[in-house]
Amino acid sequence: MERSADTEKPSIHHVMEDFIRRYEHASLPHAAFYAIDYSQRQYLLVSQSCGLVMGYRREEMIEGGLGLLLDIYQRDDFRVYNQKVFPVNMQLLRAALPEERQNMIFNYNFRVVGKDGALTAVCQRGQYLTTPEGLPVYSYGLLQHQAERASIHTVRHSVERWGGIGDVFMNEVLHRQLYFPYEEDRMLTQREREVLKWICEGFSSKQIAAKLHIAENTVVNHRKSMLQKTGTLNVAQLVAFAVRNGIV
Repeated sequence: MERSADTEKPSIHHVMEDFIRRYEHASLPHAAFYAIDYSQRQYLLVSQSCGLVMGYRREEMIEGGLGLLLDIYQRDDFRVYNQKVFPVNMQLLRAALPEERQNMIFNYNFRVVGKDGALTAVCQRGQYLTTPEGLPVYSYGLLQHQAERASIHTVRHSVERWGGIGDVFMNEVLHRQLYFPYEEDRMLTQREREVLKWICEGFSSKQIAAKLHIAENTVVNHRKSMLQKTGTLNVAQLVAFAVRNGIV
């Protein structure tokens, strides 16, 4: 297998071929593959389906390179990526052993501004080829169109490490975080605060629904929303968050 002196890893062409083979049999409508050379700020590969995913043709992305991506990246989403997502990715890459990095998968969503000004939501699932020190040289992966998320103002970021024994593959979540490009979206609504108050008092969803004269399913949805907004994983953490921040 061809080796790159810069990365001490298999060449970008070989790993991209392996990545495509991994996903080519999956049912992935409106998906496109890509590969980026950071040193040249260029796309090495963009599949023809890019137009369906991002609203920009393959030829436009290759000609425009990363400069075009930065131009069409929704500015608030890019701020989150630049200040939150990318630094975490780099921290995890540098902390990992060189042989571990090839099994790390980085996921996040963002929006691009179309030629007509409309927003298109995209989920990116990718990997890096790095220097021995963990600095990215190339990135490659999969882009998926997410029509239902175009109006949702959150950035979901997760990092996984894949591995397995024999034919059994498992993934370990190394990082998972929800970010809010607009701070006001992170604030709990008045109704959510009311539900949280009763949660902290130890009442069940059914009991809270009866007290507030709303459906039990509505209480469940409020709880899910609060977990996302606060970055907590369960009710115990949510209650601790509420107490620690003086919400209740």
